[in-house]
Amino acid sequence: MVAVFARNEVLDTDRYLENVAPLAHDPAVQAAVVDRVTTAVTERLDVAALTADALDAIESPRLRDRLDALASPLASSVESFIRDQVEELVHGDRFPQLWTNLNREAHEGVTALLTGRQPESLTVHDGTIFLDLGPVVAEARDRLVARGFGPAAALPDVSAELPLTDAAPVARARNVAAALDLAAWLLPAAAVVLFAVALLTAPDRRRGLLTGALCVAVGAALLWAALTVARTAFLNRLPETVRSPQAAAAIYDTTTRFLVAAAQTLTVLFLIVALVCVLAGPGRVVTALRRSAARGCAAIARGITLTGVPAGPVPGFLRVHHAAVLTGVVAAAVVWLVLWRHPGVTGVLVVAAVTAVVVVVVEVVARVGQAPPADTGT
Repeated sequence: MVAVFARNEVLDTDRYLENVAPLAHDPAVQAAVVDRVTTAVTERLDVAALTADALDAIESPRLRDRLDALASPLASSVESFIRDQVEELVHGDRFPQLWTNLNREAHEGVTALLTGRQPESLTVHDGTIFLDLGPVVAEARDRLVARGFGPAAALPDVSAELPLTDAAPVARARNVAAALDLAAWLLPAAAVVLFAVALLTAPDRRRGLLTGALCVAVGAALLWAALTVARTAFLNRLPETVRSPQAAAAIYDTTTRFLVAAAQTLTVLFLIVALVCVLAGPGRVVTALRRSAARGCAAIARGITLTGVPAGPVPGFLRVHHAAVLTGVVAAAVVWLVLWRHPGVTGVLVVAAVTAVVVVVVEVVARVGQAPPADTGT
């Protein structure tokens, strides 16, 4: 899971952009961008100096003296106006596309770092990777000019940096970047093959499947827990350049959400598989449960038979090919999960519930016209 996630983040730009796209609508990230861009604009314009120059241009000394007391409020009003325009930009319809473009360039910059080249769209200093918000500053400048704030027209292209992550792990990853694409498909394939071999060679395949399912569930749960611990460690070690821990938390949560969801999904999925293995076991309790379920299916089948509804050849077909049909139902459920791109825990539960209902229907219909003994354990 980690290999596939890392490969998608580092080598697949489209998947990376899909991952970070929600951050454009996150309030904490938006606030951090507004703060960085506003600071970059006001510092480069030197609002206080502009206000002082405007007051000095007043020819009347008496009027100028009176207005000097308003210099600070005027400068503050100008800064508030600039912030309002930046907020309008960041909360507007254009910002998501700007965010996507910025992150596309950032992804290319990370790729450059991994290959030892100097990235053009990223800045690295003090051990931190920064995203250059220069295009957002340029957009804010154009918006200020359009709103009648003439001094903004003199603002040159400047950068405003938003810290993204620690540069050290990226630098260390250079040695393994070339193998990442191979590992992303080789490790999952090896895991599936080894799991299948283990089942085929197990003396008791039900116990083998139960053991394997529990191992996978525990491993996925440990990864889930590790990501939670890593989140705390990440937030506790933020550099001083990070002004908004809330934005950093939002970035961590959003960029790792697919990996967290995968860990949660596999945990629940293989716990369900383990539960099925337990229910199929020889224990006294589960045997009694299976007998009760069989009696219930038989009772429903007798009720359908008594209604006289023609069932045709379907019940006979299901009785003859009972095992093959149930295997097909399970296989269809597996294909459904595979084709469902991000099923999540809810998706797994939905597939499991639908599969259980289909199995019950098969068991009932197979008994129509030929009710089995009430004490069967099948």
